Amino acid sequence: MKISFERTGGFAGMRMAIIVDVDSLPDSDAAALRKLVADADFFNLSEIRAGQAIPDGFQYVITIDGDGKHRTIQMTDATMPG
Repeated sequence: MKISFERTGGFAGMRMAIIVDVDSLPDSDAAALRKLVADADFFNLSEIRAGQAIPDGFQYVITIDGDGKHRTIQMTDATMPG
């Protein structure tokens, strides 16, 4: 499983991105990350489109490839679920 996370925006318009190959992590870390993805029901998560922009808010793009599935979602501070 590979997870790509990108956050852009904010006060300085900064970009932060990381790609994690879950299979290269220690077993306990990989299991914890897979559990978080499963608990979030990521592949069935509703993508809420952004409404009005929030000044200095962040935008997020998360892509997960794994177990024969691929999904990318885009959300903002206002639409990102807990």
